[in-house]
Amino acid sequence: MGDVLGKLFIEPSTLTGEYGFVQVLFLGFVYGYILFNASNMISDGSELLLLVPSLAGLVGSVVLPILGAVPDGAIVLFSGLGPNAQEELKVGVGALAGSTIMLFTIPWFLSIMGGRVNYEDGKCTYTKPRVAGEEWSKLMPESNFSLTGTAVECESSIAVNAKLVMLTALSYFIIQLPAFYCRGEPIKIAAAFENGFALAGMIVTFVAFCLYLVYQAREASKSKVVKDLIMEKKRSALDGGLMNIRGVMYEAFLLDEMSRSQAAAAMQAGGAAVGGHGRASRTARVSLLGGDSL
Repeated sequence: MGDVLGKLFIEPSTLTGEYGFVQVLFLGFVYGYILFNASNMISDGSELLLLVPSLAGLVGSVVLPILGAVPDGAIVLFSGLGPNAQEELKVGVGALAGSTIMLFTIPWFLSIMGGRVNYEDGKCTYTKPRVAGEEWSKLMPESNFSLTGTAVECESSIAVNAKLVMLTALSYFIIQLPAFYCRGEPIKIAAAFENGFALAGMIVTFVAFCLYLVYQAREASKSKVVKDLIMEKKRSALDGGLMNIRGVMYEAFLLDEMSRSQAAAAMQAGGAAVGGHGRASRTARVSLLGGDSL
């Protein structure tokens, strides 16, 4: 299968001549465009599942993150095809590691810089004080970049996820420490020694991944981020005609119907109790008068 898929890609070394570099750039643009569109299709299609109430929480916390990693996984997969997979795989893994590090640094930095507010008396100034004037702002002045005078307030889930990231990152030591130990050894000797550790690392990381998905599924109902994502998708679907107002308010209608059914059941139970109490009272009065019981 690797040989068949490998034929879909052109070997850059064959693009020689005066315009070889231009051809390589064009192929890079084509591959990037395909991955870009595939990623958008996966994202748009999977986000439509957020419109299904019974799956919305699971999709937002489990399905979307997994499908979002498909393009990166495809890069690593196709980079390992061909006769020189060991060397080519380094490029794919390097691209995956680079994109992950970029997501950990640049967006995090920009979100903190764009969301920072004044930090006073140990609290972030998200709410306007009653005594504040019209010129009050969350960030005063707007050019305030103080490391101690500005801050952002994170939810508790951010701290939990940060701890999970650090904990799961320790699994890399399962293979990295043996790799350090075999550094400088011939490839065959190092491969034979690291083989068992690589298998153990794969099992540990897979189990950790499954446990993380279970944790995310349980916490989906409590996550404000997932709820905001669901509401934003419902708003977009309502604007685009993919959903009507009843679909958007499905949960409210469902709760209303449930409350009505519970109220009707309570009224029926109360009526039966009152009827039984009335029959018992009439029986008692007839018994006191010396008559036959009804």
